[in-house]
Amino acid sequence: MFYTKYLTAKIAYFKFQYNKFPHGNPGKASNRDVIYVTYTPQEGHLDINHRKRFIIDKNPDLYKLIKNGEKYKNAIDTTQLQLKKTSDYEHIEMHMPIISSSRFNTRYFMEAAEYQNNFEYKNKYEYNGKVFRSKNEVTAAQLLDSMGIPYKVETSYTDYQGNTYYPDFLLLFEAVDRCVYWEIMGKCDDYQYLNRATGRIVAWIDDGLVCGVDFIFSMCKSDAIFDIKAAKALIAATAETITETETESLREK
Repeated sequence: MFYTKYLTAKIAYFKFQYNKFPHGNPGKASNRDVIYVTYTPQEGHLDINHRKRFIIDKNPDLYKLIKNGEKYKNAIDTTQLQLKKTSDYEHIEMHMPIISSSRFNTRYFMEAAEYQNNFEYKNKYEYNGKVFRSKNEVTAAQLLDSMGIPYKVETSYTDYQGNTYYPDFLLLFEAVDRCVYWEIMGKCDDYQYLNRATGRIVAWIDDGLVCGVDFIFSMCKSDAIFDIKAAKALIAATAETITETETESLREK
């Protein structure tokens, strides 16, 4: 299972970003390295009779812009291959940018500070330059990296009653301008822990958050690793849901 609608949104997002940069192809002319510009944001695509040739040494800023844009072209190609391999889903053009009406948008993610939980670490586990409280959290971070989903650790969320919580992860789905909390409940055989954890979920729901859209959670026993396949399917389903929600909202406008 993979998140086909979100992959489609990512392709549209990468195309939108790519077209903010000039496009060009390198070549040779009079034994000098040149770049043939095939597209500019101002003029659009240039046919073969109107393409412009620039000497790279004399136009380093232009060349740098073209190279910076190529990372989005590579991302388009990679994501299209992912979509082709994982699904027969019919490609639909999505208009960009998608601007979410949710408070949990890209800006919310960017402004969220990490490591807001001052509770003492019983154990510390390091992975990819970040510190985690459990092996389950490290496994979760590895899964997110494998899925190409940016995340932050232990950001804060304050409900309408003024209670502050520190969900394990905040996930970013930038293509649809959304982020989602993910909580790992790793001691569900401890009933006191379970009561506190479910109490947090009830508080979030009371505060208007929607499970599966604004937050998700995974559960396991103290001596177990959470089900990675189930977590991947959960994240994929969430990506599909928020993509459908945001694109429906866009169509209504």
